[in-house]
Amino acid sequence: MTDTLLYHAEAAVIVGAIAVLALHRLMLALDGRGHTASLRAPVAAGLGVRLAAIAVGAAVPAIGHKLATTDEAAYVASTRALAALPITSGKWLAVAVHWTEIMPWALTYKLLGACGTLPLRLEQIALNLAAVIVVAAAAGRIGGRRAALYTAWIAALEPSSAFFGGLLAKESLCLLGEALLVGALVDAWIADAGWRKPVLAAVVGLALIFGTRSYLAFFAGVGALLTLVALVLCERVGLARGIATVSGAALLAALAGIFAAPHVVPGTLANLQYQLDYRYPGADLPLPPAAVTNAGGLLSTAFSRSVDLLVRPFPWQTADAAQKAAVAGTIVWYALLLAALWLIVRRGLDGRLVPALALLACETVGFGLTLVDSGEGFRHRVNLVLLVALVLGVMLARGRRRAAASWRQGVLIR
Repeated sequence: MTDTLLYHAEAAVIVGAIAVLALHRLMLALDGRGHTASLRAPVAAGLGVRLAAIAVGAAVPAIGHKLATTDEAAYVASTRALAALPITSGKWLAVAVHWTEIMPWALTYKLLGACGTLPLRLEQIALNLAAVIVVAAAAGRIGGRRAALYTAWIAALEPSSAFFGGLLAKESLCLLGEALLVGALVDAWIADAGWRKPVLAAVVGLALIFGTRSYLAFFAGVGALLTLVALVLCERVGLARGIATVSGAALLAALAGIFAAPHVVPGTLANLQYQLDYRYPGADLPLPPAAVTNAGGLLSTAFSRSVDLLVRPFPWQTADAAQKAAVAGTIVWYALLLAALWLIVRRGLDGRLVPALALLACETVGFGLTLVDSGEGFRHRVNLVLLVALVLGVMLARGRRRAAASWRQGVLIR
């Protein structure tokens, strides 16, 4: 037993050191245009918070037990089974395409043997913080060093992101794919990086999203397409008119798709209805019944479940220790969302935020349509937090620049 624990600790130290080095190299690689060299403090703080979340989950079984005995148990079993196969087996390719989140863990087990779950959690934290760095770099390309710094602090310290960052789940790798995609779209929008690198980053990002949540890749792809259409249109007719035109056309296309879906893809809607009616083990925050097999029900569900995703679970839903621990994440999410909306309404929309807002809108609908339980929605919101952090970081930096300019003008007048 002592030898096993010692080996697990050694493996954790090796993986942790590699993770820290990789994050440092990523910050240096993106610093040229994204101002990421100044992100050491928020990244270090994010690492500490995520390690603390792992410790709390292990020390308080009432908080960490539910996920560890359902999702994580299945993931660990799949990881062990895949690692036991030769690397030339076709199962590796199938897992890489359809269950991409398992690949880093299986490769670790293949290289290091049965090293326990802590090294795998450290990999998850590294992927999670890599997503924070990439999205902060995108904010830096829009609004400068302060925008990158604000975005990094928000994304690194947000409670739900910190909690899910160390779990053996899909979130971290999906977040990295989302960060790569929004970074590529920002590059395309501001047109200062050519096309080769943004296209490559977008393809890799969509591949990671598809490999972890295939349905989300469709909605993220729609968001990317809307961004590119808006980019072409805004260059010709102006920002306000271009965004209004694309938004109106997207809404009409969505309504047309909803009314056509029961006749075009009835089997897909029947499968979706089955998923919405299914109650998976551990789901204790059920949502009102939803019908998606007809146009009216699909339209109502798309709207109501998107709202449920944004506002549930409510802070007073605290039936167990895990739900009590989630209250902080819910309250912080409300604060971030309201602050971003208030700044946009008061100061006007920065056109360079269109890629993040398009992805935010499309992913909200995508997650909403598949939402089964409020607790699942709390988990899915981690993906939205990353985009809201980018928007809020840029808007805060923009407001600070305006305040500084006003102060300098006042000094000159006096």
